[in-house]
Amino acid sequence: MKETSTELTLRQAAELARVSERTIYRWIRRHSLPARESDAGLSIKRHDLERWLQSRRPRRSRTAADVPDVRQHLLESTLRVAEQVGPAALTLEAVAAEARTTLGAITYHFADKHDLLEAVVEAFVAEVKVAWRRSEDAGEHPVAAYLAMTLAPERELARARVVFLIAGSNARLRSRLRRQIRAWYRRITREARRDADIVRCLAADALWLFGLLGGDILDANVVGRVRADIVRHPRSHDGPCHGGRVQ
Repeated sequence: MKETSTELTLRQAAELARVSERTIYRWIRRHSLPARESDAGLSIKRHDLERWLQSRRPRRSRTAADVPDVRQHLLESTLRVAEQVGPAALTLEAVAAEARTTLGAITYHFADKHDLLEAVVEAFVAEVKVAWRRSEDAGEHPVAAYLAMTLAPERELARARVVFLIAGSNARLRSRLRRQIRAWYRRITREARRDADIVRCLAADALWLFGLLGGDILDANVVGRVRADIVRHPRSHDGPCHGGRVQ
């Protein structure tokens, strides 16, 4: 059998189309994407999906931003709109205007507003994980990598503020962020050389939280001194704490 006739699961189809499984399901139910239902669930032939995608691919307007990754461009545009009006007041029409594209281009990639906002949160988590991994690849200790990620420039803080506002109104996304933060701290406590390293990470998170809440809780000079102290705090080289690595 040729590869183009391969039966795809919803997850495989979503990965191929670079959309969510929810969007694939909506395409099947609302837009007649050919699919077959069996005891194992819905499946789609690869060549049917590719032909269907090609037939529905929207033509971008002449004023649309000419970017190589339209999906990422839409996520960035969503962040900018949400930063201006808040996630609750955000509309797909406003995102389309910000992205200088059509509403059809958005619904091609995302099922609806909720799907778009969920993708924004997932993309943010993925970006943060990549930043941490990049610091480690450069030879940084995991604690130092976490501090570099947390003590990010103001622009990144603004993005994080929007992401947490989005997650604040969605229990599933709040749970997603909690699981990720828990995983980061498990790694920190496992790799920390002494309790002071964990305290540094908590202090950095406190500054980050103050920034999320508006940035004026502490005097800017105090924030600058604390930030500098966190960064330059000497790492311990006299062995792990508690007679072993922190668990």
